[in-house]
Amino acid sequence: MEVSTLNFLFNSYIKTEVLNFGFYIYGGSMNTTKEWFYDYENKCDCSDDDRCGCTYPNNMKRNYSYHDINVKQNNRIPYQNRVYVGGVAPDFSAMAIMPDMSVNKNFCFFNFIDCKYAILFFYPADFSKVCPTEIIALNRMYKEFCKRNVKVVAISVDSIYSHVAWRKMAISDGGIGDINFPLVSDINKEISFDYGVLTPDGVSQRATFIIDDKYVIRHILINDVQVRREVSETLKIIDVLQAGDKDNSVCMTKWSNNQSNFFVSAEGQAEYLNQD
Repeated sequence: MEVSTLNFLFNSYIKTEVLNFGFYIYGGSMNTTKEWFYDYENKCDCSDDDRCGCTYPNNMKRNYSYHDINVKQNNRIPYQNRVYVGGVAPDFSAMAIMPDMSVNKNFCFFNFIDCKYAILFFYPADFSKVCPTEIIALNRMYKEFCKRNVKVVAISVDSIYSHVAWRKMAISDGGIGDINFPLVSDINKEISFDYGVLTPDGVSQRATFIIDDKYVIRHILINDVQVRREVSETLKIIDVLQAGDKDNSVCMTKWSNNQSNFFVSAEGQAEYLNQD
């Protein structure tokens, strides 16, 4: 049997197995919904030397520019890394504007959080309508994060120059003024890609990641671009996670940090469910 025939049969088998596991390939007769899959059969950018078989999404190159996303791939982005709750957060180094307005040309995320809880706060764009309200709200609650020993990092695909201009602009004019945490520039979009929040428009989704002191992702929130995030809810989730870390307890509904926790037992559950 010829090698080309074997390759065809192998690729057909792999695609069938992928479909059996509930994934949908974007293209052909399966084009019923938008998915983060690349049309490998018709749009492969790999050369013969790559020998990837055009089967696995992770074989695609990872340096994507905004132009490449919209022109070469018809407004669709390749398969993104799938971060998940319980997995280790991707580390990164990038340029960032620090609270004192200095520019850190090699801001390292893991070095900055230094084995502490952290909030990684993705937002779509500087100088937009909703984003400044979120950043300002996050900054106003900054002391509450400090009380919980939580580091805060905000990030978008804007350039470092855009971040600086946005910081210098008065709040009344749509800027954010002085803030107490770094603004990271994901200008090449690799960080957004690694965290799975890069949109086909080339911006970050409105996403929040809570990362614990072991660099493990404990919570992920992704909102539609029209829906702003409530910082108080993020603080409550941190309280729940840190309380659980302390005594290995679970959190029921209507829990607050001035209540005792209920351990996993039939008696504790029955007591809680019988409350008003």
